[in-house]
Amino acid sequence: MKRPITHIVFLAAALLYLTTVSAQASEEVRVYQPKMVAAEEGATPQELSPTQLRQQALMLGFVEATLQSARSLIPGTLSEERTQALKSYLEPRAGEWILGYKELASTPDEKGLTMVLEVDVNKRALRETLSVLGLDRVSESPRYVTLLAGSTLLKADHENLAAVMLLTNTQVLAGAGPEFRLERMESGSLRGQLTSDQGAWSAIDANVSAVWFALWGKYNVSGPTIASTSAKTLVVSGWFTPDGANDFDRELRGWDHLVRSAQLVELDMLTAGVTAHWQVDIVDADKFRQRLQSYLPSRGLHFSLDGGS
Repeated sequence: MKRPITHIVFLAAALLYLTTVSAQASEEVRVYQPKMVAAEEGATPQELSPTQLRQQALMLGFVEATLQSARSLIPGTLSEERTQALKSYLEPRAGEWILGYKELASTPDEKGLTMVLEVDVNKRALRETLSVLGLDRVSESPRYVTLLAGSTLLKADHENLAAVMLLTNTQVLAGAGPEFRLERMESGSLRGQLTSDQGAWSAIDANVSAVWFALWGKYNVSGPTIASTSAKTLVVSGWFTPDGANDFDRELRGWDHLVRSAQLVELDMLTAGVTAHWQVDIVDADKFRQRLQSYLPSRGLHFSLDGGS
């Protein structure tokens, strides 16, 4: 059935607006940056200039905002050790997910600077990164791997490997799971290879974590994923105006622990009211349905999830 032009124009505008809004999340953070810092462990502390102090405080804020946003996207709870490992991974890359910020307060004292920031984080890009890390779904059960570590690896390589395995809840068990081989070449670069029943992949990089995640990213994509079975159609009806559907779209995208993604694909404006259709990728279908049941009927709204009421 053909849609009226007004329907198409409104839907296009609504989708553009909601796509822009949903791509970011504002995180309010408070950080403290001391004036005296040591560049390396054991080095003599040096005093930061006012400009350096401010820049360091901003970077602390960006890291903290990125970590806060990441934790809101991860279903379940990470242990303190894995949270620290995640922070260490995000810290040198935090700028990749920052869209902008607003300085709410800046209070210097004799020893440093306290800064309160409202930081806009690119939630969609961060979610994709967490997916590569295997943190879009958290399991208490570890993932096992057969590890073949080359004799050319340095002490730092083993330490970095242990850190990424802690972060991804991966444990070594000979003969179990995929086989991961890592060696340092004469050129100084690291070469990794991941072999499983699904295929074999290799990667070369100067960084252990870059090799690890490049290979596991390919492995995860090649295999059956939860997303293939968790994508569903959500239909909600009962609004009198499109504003109600737009408000619920923002609410829905805030259920990060239940929904990986939610895309508004259609709005029907009929005489009986407004009906909206979403494509949703769900983390936990039962908990998602329970949340819908507790949220929508009390507001006079009806819903169906893949045809089931």
